[in-house]
Order: sequence, then structure tokens, then C-alpha cells
Amino acid sequence: MISCGEGGTVVSLQNCRRCGKLYLKQRSDYCPECAQWMADVYGQIRDFLREFPNKTMWDIHTELAIPLSVIQQVLKELEEEKK
Repeated sequence: MISCGEGGTVVSLQNCRRCGKLYLKQRSDYCPECAQWMADVYGQIRDFLREFPNKTMWDIHTELAIPLSVIQQVLKELEEEKK
């Protein structure tokens, strides 16, 4: 963490969870570019499952060309949203 200015604003440098690029962490574990990519992927998976609710992770992977590890993460987030 780095403290800047008179107000003591604290910023944290972190490596992006997806691409490894160094960025100023705000809310996300991803740099701005990867955060946007994840938001897009999240929407694609959510929409796909609304249309085809009985599809498997493998079906999502083959239809949308999204890595299985990302699909797992998004499905976990979707499950948490339901709670």
C-alpha cells in the first residue's frame, strides 16, 4: 500500500488475477480491461443458461469458447446471487 497526499489516501498496487498486469486496486481483483472482459463473459454465460438451463459446463465451454476455470468462477458467483 502507498499513502499519497495530505489526506493520507491509501492505494494498493496488485497484480491482475487474470492477466497478471500491475494495477491500482479499487474494488476488483482484475485490472480494468479484464474486469470488463469478465463482466462480458458473465453476461454471456447468464444469458446462455437462461436460454438453455440444463446445459453443462462443457456445453458452455464448447458453445461460447470460454475457459472452464472462468465458467466455474462465474457459476459460483451466479449461485451466490441466488442466495
